[in-house]
Amino acid sequence: MADYEYINWGILGAGSIANRLAEGVLALPDAKLMAVGSRDQTKADAFADKYSIPNRHGNYDAPGK
Repeated sequence: MADYEYINWGILGAGSIANRLAEGVLALPDAKLMAVGSRDQTKADAFADKYSIPNRHGNYDAPGK
């Protein structure tokens, strides 16, 4: 067994490639989608809602929490 329970993932962007990546990550038993960043808060929120991602960022400059 590995020394970790999950690998946490963050995705930059909310377009078609990001959607495919999110679907792939969600199919992995040891992965969690934890954050999404986009240039637009509305797009980040919609993407996060679609994939139940807890952390969403509407620009690439804001510091993490």
